[in-house]
Amino acid sequence: MRFHNPSLSPIKVSMDILLVCLLWILSFYLRFYTYLSAEKGIPNWSLYIKLLPFIALIWTAVFHGMGIYSAHFRTPFLEAMGVLRACLIATLLFLAVTFFYEEYHYSRVTLALFACIHPIGLMGFRSLFRKYMRHHRKNIPPQQILILATGGRLQEVETFLQNLPQPWEVEAVHSVGNAEEKEEAQLFCLTKKWPMRMEENMERYFSQQYARSLIIALSHAQYQKLQAELETIWNQIPEVVIIPDLTIYQQVPSPIQYIQQVPAFFPHETALTGIGAIQKRILDIAGSLFALLLFSPLMLLIVALIKLTSRGPIFYLQERVGLDGNRFFMRKFRSMSVTAEKESGAVWAKKNDARVTKIGKFLRATSLDELPQLLNVLQGDMSLVGPRPERAVFVDQFRTQIPQYMLRHKVKAGMTGWAQINGWRGSTDLQKRIECDLYYVKNWSLWFDCKILFFTIWKGFVHQNAY
Repeated sequence: MRFHNPSLSPIKVSMDILLVCLLWILSFYLRFYTYLSAEKGIPNWSLYIKLLPFIALIWTAVFHGMGIYSAHFRTPFLEAMGVLRACLIATLLFLAVTFFYEEYHYSRVTLALFACIHPIGLMGFRSLFRKYMRHHRKNIPPQQILILATGGRLQEVETFLQNLPQPWEVEAVHSVGNAEEKEEAQLFCLTKKWPMRMEENMERYFSQQYARSLIIALSHAQYQKLQAELETIWNQIPEVVIIPDLTIYQQVPSPIQYIQQVPAFFPHETALTGIGAIQKRILDIAGSLFALLLFSPLMLLIVALIKLTSRGPIFYLQERVGLDGNRFFMRKFRSMSVTAEKESGAVWAKKNDARVTKIGKFLRATSLDELPQLLNVLQGDMSLVGPRPERAVFVDQFRTQIPQYMLRHKVKAGMTGWAQINGWRGSTDLQKRIECDLYYVKNWSLWFDCKILFFTIWKGFVHQNAY
């Protein structure tokens, strides 16, 4: 049982990178040594070979960042779509590298060939690998398994078994608790081959079974109640697998880590660490620089309009709470009078606010007042995508009223986010907004960021709740 799918990841990574590099060389060969060859002659092959380290680095980072090796794809089609999306992003990054690498201009035909054939090659390799594993598993005798579980957790056991690489057979299921639970009845309806035996004396029952493996999936309360019986059962089965009940601790999926042999569980851990954080930072820097260059004429025009229509500073600096609860000053184009908050204090934005200037009303309606936050992104205080930052006074209020509210601060605050593109902005349902933010934190990927940015641009900056 220990030889499950994740142990194959190093093999998959090595084979994927080797295949991508070989396909790059094949693209070079097809371009210059077949009927596609140009009259200008064949370039020095070393110019193309020295790009192989960049290819290996980019494809490894993108595939890991998009969860190609960690995700459990339910169907070959979903796996192929995941590989295709990862190849598209990796190819775009690779094109950027070839553009800025040196003065030599690489063959566009070679790049086009590579962009077309390497996704097909990778998907074909994975299909062959899957067929080989299926053939290999047929020659392995099925694993005889016993199950001891609380009725409500049997679905987790079923998911666990479906992801085992070797064949298995359930010898018997011993369900602890109420046999009439709906979840339990539903599971046995779906898996009729699992016999169910209810015994009063569990120790005698398991001593009479000759299965090699036992899976235990009890609730936290049942673990404590049956501790003595479990110690006896463990001594009668060669291999025991425990699926712990972590629901009372866990909000964001996180594995148990060992620090100097001390097991530790980080319930608030996210995917935005390590290589994920590096990838996101690269996207933020590249995206903010590009946006600043693109919108610089418009930003200069806005600066002039603000100065001509009202007295006071151009920018409005407001303290917000960001990553890990750290505070920073968020920049916006000033859209209200200078004395707007002296009497009202910190309040939520509302429609037809009398404090808003004429040009400010337009800036808010089009979200153009947010453009200076690109500087916050470039500085590292914010990200292009993430939960919108709140003021400290609201954070102190919401953290005691909304469960898991502070999980929003496990990632950098963003200019746009999953909540915003789903319409939860302005004076809308705060609970729905937090749900979207928590979904983003739990399911972050580089592709998810690109998707949010795309829909932000696609839907435009104007929104009925932007005021």
